[in-house]
Amino acid sequence: MAEGKHQHPVGLSDVQRAAEKIQSRIHRTMVTTSQTADKLATEALNFPVQLVFKCENLQKIGSFKTRGASNAVLRLLEENPDLTPSTLTVITHSSGNHGQALAYAAHSAGIRCCVIMSEAAPPCKIDAVRGYGGVVTLCEPVVTAREQTMNRVIKEEEAAHPERRVIYVPSSNDPRIVAGQGTLAIEFFEQAEEIGKPLDVIVTPISGGGMLTGCALVAKGLKPGTKVVGAEPAGSGDAYQGFKTKTWVPSVDPHTICDGLLTSTGDVTFPLILDYVDSICMASDEEISRAMKFTWERMKLIIEPSSAVPLAVVLYSSEFREEATKWAAEKGGKLNIGIVLSGGNSPVIIATKWFEAYSAGNFEGMKNLAAPDYTFTDPAFGKLEGKRALAMYKMFTSTRDKTEAVWNVHEVKPSESDSQRAIVRFEAVYKFGDRPVTNQITADILVIDGKVKEQTDSFDMPTWAGTYFQPIQQTQTTQAAFISEGQALGLFGWMFGNFAFLQNSVNKRANSSASMGTYVMGRRMTSTVMAHLNKPPEIDIAETNIALWGSDIHKRVREHAGDTERAWEGVGQEEGFWIWRIEDFKVVHWPDERRGQFYDGDSYIVLHTFKKDPDTEALSHDLHFWLGSQTSLDEAGTAAYKTVELDDHLGGAPTQYRECQYFESPRFRSYFPDGIRILSGGVRTGFTHPEPDAPRPPKLFQVTANSVTEVRLPVKYLEEGDVYVFEPGGEANSPPSIMQYNAKGSTGKERFKAVEIAKELAGALGEVQVYDGDASVPFFRALGLPYPPEAPDRGRSGSCEPTLLRVLPSSNPPYILLPSATREALDPADVFLLVGPKALYVWIGSQASREEKRAIMAAAQHFIRDNGLRPETSIVRVAQGNETKGFWEAFKS
Repeated sequence: MAEGKHQHPVGLSDVQRAAEKIQSRIHRTMVTTSQTADKLATEALNFPVQLVFKCENLQKIGSFKTRGASNAVLRLLEENPDLTPSTLTVITHSSGNHGQALAYAAHSAGIRCCVIMSEAAPPCKIDAVRGYGGVVTLCEPVVTAREQTMNRVIKEEEAAHPERRVIYVPSSNDPRIVAGQGTLAIEFFEQAEEIGKPLDVIVTPISGGGMLTGCALVAKGLKPGTKVVGAEPAGSGDAYQGFKTKTWVPSVDPHTICDGLLTSTGDVTFPLILDYVDSICMASDEEISRAMKFTWERMKLIIEPSSAVPLAVVLYSSEFREEATKWAAEKGGKLNIGIVLSGGNSPVIIATKWFEAYSAGNFEGMKNLAAPDYTFTDPAFGKLEGKRALAMYKMFTSTRDKTEAVWNVHEVKPSESDSQRAIVRFEAVYKFGDRPVTNQITADILVIDGKVKEQTDSFDMPTWAGTYFQPIQQTQTTQAAFISEGQALGLFGWMFGNFAFLQNSVNKRANSSASMGTYVMGRRMTSTVMAHLNKPPEIDIAETNIALWGSDIHKRVREHAGDTERAWEGVGQEEGFWIWRIEDFKVVHWPDERRGQFYDGDSYIVLHTFKKDPDTEALSHDLHFWLGSQTSLDEAGTAAYKTVELDDHLGGAPTQYRECQYFESPRFRSYFPDGIRILSGGVRTGFTHPEPDAPRPPKLFQVTANSVTEVRLPVKYLEEGDVYVFEPGGEANSPPSIMQYNAKGSTGKERFKAVEIAKELAGALGEVQVYDGDASVPFFRALGLPYPPEAPDRGRSGSCEPTLLRVLPSSNPPYILLPSATREALDPADVFLLVGPKALYVWIGSQASREEKRAIMAAAQHFIRDNGLRPETSIVRVAQGNETKGFWEAFKS
């Protein structure tokens, strides 16, 4: 095609005639403006700009394509007087809006319509064509198959309906289509002038060029000074290249989220572009997504990616900025820019409507959009299907006034891997009891037949659930359950928290109950607690749930419960030492003769009451809860609950310690001068003993200066600095052959203690073999381990220099570093973190606010994560006036 003016088969008069013909068959779509969009465009272009949007996304069938298709079928009847609707069949190939538009226009005129569609086309679009009366024939998603299939269908139609003439109607490269699409520009210019913003520039998307060239004919014919710009995705670019080189360029293997802008220009539209279009500019998919997000969120207009390209070009294209700057100078320094929002048909639109209904609390709207076999999956609830999934949404939407739930959609975009899916990133903000929770969620939405069939949500479960998930590996001797403060479960999450327990419990129970109840501490509670967390109207200690954790009413309930818990009778009223184990949700006294012995499958509470000053009657309390690495959710949860209950019973005076197996605090270890002995098993196993003639199972014990721990087999490595005792097992009556390994760095005390354990296991008839250094290969071979041994670096557990931080709940991070760590800096009105060599201390001032008290544990865990401290770092919570010696000594370190 030569450069310069061309003879064109369509002109302004054709567009004006089309406007009259199709007036009754289309909508006169509205125009709208946005002050925020004006501000963004002004900042981007660096001169005053006012934007006017033509909302063709509100056109019939959701796209401007209705205009061209309607004009095409009416003009065919007009141009062929011998044809009537009953003797005409129109045919096209389209997997997008043109197929729907032609089916709609033909049906409106009583004309038969055949549409060739790709097998890969979204079912919702296929069904839409059929819904408008179109006859759909599917083909392979390649150009040759499309052309061959259309030629075959034409022959079949002519043979089956010899009285009908079959005429092909292309999507854009046709004079009738160009004229029909151009009618939107006639309306646009009129409407812009009516609101006092006559257009200086008009920007439309470009693919085949029908809309762009139709608008250009109107602009140059009615408003000669108006500049016309085509907006193309950078992943396509054929029109841009052709415009620059003045040579037609085909669209070859385009890669863009704009599935409506993949067609090449043609012999009708390309010459029109060369003669009437002022510029073609491009935008990246990322820029298009940003523009689409802005249109949805700020303008509340639902558009598809193809429609967002013009706004993306205005806001982000340097080439457009350069051109517009020149035009603005010619116009006196400012521009009114018209932007055509071309359509809104895609899974993205359905997903957007779904979340609009969700955000508005409109359950019926969601129900109407959901497929009958709709399924929902997320890390908390697992997989919910059909009525159960919808029941969850009914619960969410019906409790929004109580939970103050808000869903802020950040992004909705097509899936790169599946044209039937949309990806939605949104923020869920709601109240958990009386504390705010924010959760960042990504939803994968599958749309089939215009309905939401599947939704898979993903988010950071540990952050939401209030636990930092550190898997308990049975094969590692020093892996501990790590408990952290989190926003959803608060102090409770910090206390009981192995994340795996919570996740398994929620997943299992959400699907097993029609009302989606779940369990915490073995008691049933409504799923509003675990999901969007409605506060129950009545509280009873037997049904207390974590949604009210920390509230005044909950504290009163806990105090009452503490007063009635038999295990607490007489406890802490005088100096003493008490240990309890959690058994079937009950607090059971641990026998004195078993002091220092724990099972890794259990949870325990330990109270030490003492006098700091022997000359006074004032009592102090150290309150510990110890969780074995294999303890259950119910046991850990009950231990956490009862620890706080006992703290309340003692007037809130105790210093609380979190103790993880293998990483107990020095204070805790000091209670057991002979060391801690940790055995495998627990109350859940029933402590069954083997039959007398049963073979002995292999057992491995890890001996440190302070503890003896039965390690679950197999193991992946052995720690330096410890001693290990291994009983390989064997027949019941055979003498045991015990192996002892003294690891590098182990002390004489540890080795001596290990010998005692080994002799105990060997008995009178067994033997003990001790291994050191390079002679230890047989010991490692017996455990299936390589030699020399390796152990992972666990990171730091504390700081050599004392560090003091003031906690600020509303900041990020939720603390600020003070210039020096001094006792004088402690303010009774605040809460502080003190980082010492052995622990992270949490200090609560007597006048601290409730918000600060609740934020303190989250701040501690935040600090641990941010500074690379070992997850098991000991956290000690102290209240003003009840500081420990270790706390004050940390200032001197």
